[in-house]
Amino acid sequence: MEAESPIPISKRTKSLISHITQGLKERNEVMSLAFLSCIAGENFCLYGPSGTGKATMLKKLKSAFAGRFQSKSKIFETPADSEAISSSWEDFLLHLHVEPIQNDQVFLKLITSKKSDSQIVKAENSIAADELKEFDSQIEDITVPVEVQEVIARIRTELNARNLASDESEKSEQFYISDDRWIKIMRLLKTSAFLNGRKAVDFMDCELISLCIWKIKKTRAKTASTSKEVAKIVTDCITQSKNPFDEHITQLESLVAEYNAFVDSAFYIEQDGQKVKNPELFGYTKPSEPNIFKMNDGTSAFRILHPEEIRSYDYITPSYIAQEFSLYGNGKGAYFDQNRERIAKNDRYRDKYFVKNLTIVDGTAVWTDGDCNKEYSLRVQMIPENFVKGDEEKLSAIKAQADEKYNLIARAIEKEGEKIQKYIRSKERQYKANLFSPKSTCEQLLSKAAHSGERIFELSKLFRNSVVKLGS
Repeated sequence: MEAESPIPISKRTKSLISHITQGLKERNEVMSLAFLSCIAGENFCLYGPSGTGKATMLKKLKSAFAGRFQSKSKIFETPADSEAISSSWEDFLLHLHVEPIQNDQVFLKLITSKKSDSQIVKAENSIAADELKEFDSQIEDITVPVEVQEVIARIRTELNARNLASDESEKSEQFYISDDRWIKIMRLLKTSAFLNGRKAVDFMDCELISLCIWKIKKTRAKTASTSKEVAKIVTDCITQSKNPFDEHITQLESLVAEYNAFVDSAFYIEQDGQKVKNPELFGYTKPSEPNIFKMNDGTSAFRILHPEEIRSYDYITPSYIAQEFSLYGNGKGAYFDQNRERIAKNDRYRDKYFVKNLTIVDGTAVWTDGDCNKEYSLRVQMIPENFVKGDEEKLSAIKAQADEKYNLIARAIEKEGEKIQKYIRSKERQYKANLFSPKSTCEQLLSKAAHSGERIFELSKLFRNSVVKLGS
């Protein structure tokens, strides 16, 4: 017959805490922390007004452990025992204040309910001494991640800074935590992780630090204002901790920026203040332009589509017109006949037949005759627009390089997004099942992780939108 599988420590812890708090009103938090302290092997004290059930609580807590109860925990009645508290305050890691019932409905239920026997844990369900030894070994194996160590160091630094900022009159109001107490605190944090079924200390465990710190006072009493001050320091240090995904996302943002810079430099050029595809790679449409013909004397001229008689020094019918003619200079052109010979009646009057201010606008030649100063316009032969191919081989090679870069970055972004979502789901389960730390801090930590998820989503969206679909 196969042996039954052991109950997970987190499930067993939850069951034991539920059992020892049964029948108690508004005592779940105190009892949970007292149980945690016992497993950690650290001392605690219950203090508060007489008649708040402290003895009953201690009795129920003892029932969770088989054999002799080893804790040096004590009960103090305040304010009567203020002197006793002062003399032994340092002996206890946790100081758990037990107040009278605060909620009116809970109070009325307490005083109107029938008296029942106090529930205690049955011996077969309690924690045996050999189990505690085994727990001790497992607690020692709990790791403390670097980011958690940084938070603890930040809390210590902040407390020291508060002390340095205090003046002489406030010296008796300073925080003090000995190295030995820090060791005990770390033991408590590891125990919290262990009882929650985790292998490492988490940020949420660090909230317990605020329960182990107080100011040096003449009475050593832990006032409400001190508790709030310490709790704020601890919570701020935790929530301001470095997001584990920030560095990776920043690196991915740099890769995206590098990719976009590569695309810009490889595929585009600056033209008239705008980014356009590099025509050498993608090709370009060559616009329509006047067709150039060589005259018999070597002059470049435009062919008039429909020659007409015009007046110059005399009436002529040019078939070609030149913008520049070497013999004239000074921006003067010339007329040519259908045989590509320059029009000049004879050498004596050859300088009388010339063209000035010739321009071609949308296939129409516009000029002024140099002799009569009359303006003319006639259509000239144009070369139609055509597409000039780019370097397809070079374009293909660069596109392959760009695709490789894109796919690597896209996969990295996708994996980081999956990692963040997996982290959030895991932390949500852990924080929901958390037995000791305040839920509010857990919610803030989840919010930070969710912000990383939003950030990686926006980066993915930006990356997809920034990639121009490069056509061939």
